[in-house]
Amino acid sequence: MCLIPFDSLTAAAPDHVGRIVGGGAKRFRAENGGTTIFDDEYDTTYAMPVNLDRIAVVPQLNAGDLLLLRGDIIHRTQDSTSNRVAVSFRKVSSRSVINRRRLSSGGKTKREMMKKGGAVYDVAVTYLDENNLQETTAMELLPHLHEHLYS
Repeated sequence: MCLIPFDSLTAAAPDHVGRIVGGGAKRFRAENGGTTIFDDEYDTTYAMPVNLDRIAVVPQLNAGDLLLLRGDIIHRTQDSTSNRVAVSFRKVSSRSVINRRRLSSGGKTKREMMKKGGAVYDVAVTYLDENNLQETTAMELLPHLHEHLYS
């Protein structure tokens, strides 16, 4: 496991921090003197003039340790062929805004990931449509998700 602290990223690539912090759906390939960023939400690729491997830190973890990260922290774990057990929990603020335009926009990769996500996205879009809303909060959407997915 390695990760990129925001202060190190800000110092190394201040012009790129705004495109990463608070976002997601990105993959990173560090090579030579830079890093290629693949934005899977919009199917775009761009270059950052810093090799992320050079500013990465490796937290010292033991079996049973808990590592708590923000969702937008750039991180890397073992390759997918390693024998490991991992559990991931997500916490979302009840005040987080789900925006219809942003939910429905994006490229092919985002649409494919949404299809793999099951009915969650369909239920969310249906809720927005049925209530003629452009946005809602996670708290307002949660009972609707529960009713349609888990009852």
